[in-house]
Amino acid sequence: MKRLIFLVLLLFAIPVMAQDVIILREGGIPDATETLKGKTELATDAETVTGTATDKVTTPANITAKMAAPGAIGGTTPAAGTFTNLKGYTSVVNISSNTTLTTAQCNGTIIYMTGNITATMPAVTIGLDTTFYSTDATVKYVDMNASDRLRLNGTAMDDGDKATSPGNAGNAIRIHGDSAAGYTEIGMIGGWVDGG
Repeated sequence: MKRLIFLVLLLFAIPVMAQDVIILREGGIPDATETLKGKTELATDAETVTGTATDKVTTPANITAKMAAPGAIGGTTPAAGTFTNLKGYTSVVNISSNTTLTTAQCNGTIIYMTGNITATMPAVTIGLDTTFYSTDATVKYVDMNASDRLRLNGTAMDDGDKATSPGNAGNAIRIHGDSAAGYTEIGMIGGWVDGG
């Protein structure tokens, strides 16, 4: 029988390699492995989703089934996250008198300033981000904590100095806590200057 199969392969000019002759002589096609070509069985969708069979191969259709039921990532339940500020809006703080701000008041907020007033920043926290907006045509001051500098227009001011607005409604300045040294102005409307 084996000779007959070999002769049929030769008759139809099917290329036969030495390894093929050995396989036919030994009784059939071996099982496929990671290093040897051979026969294998296709996995069912259920076997692909389970993901435990090591003797079957998947098809694109099986992958679709796996993506529809991915199971636990990493095989464990991830630990609960801790978030301190997760919201889809910006907080608003309104001030109309001299105010020393807290870290919470400066955490991703817009501070609307009304009147000729000073807002004093808290000691720097890296990542703190606040925008000050002038609601009227009076000069506004944004004063740094005594041990923090403000980098205004790319130039570092002295610790404790303040940024001074030109006194127009609509003046604004955005300040970001960039390092332990202090804050950086990262945008402004109107020509804010070092007020000493």
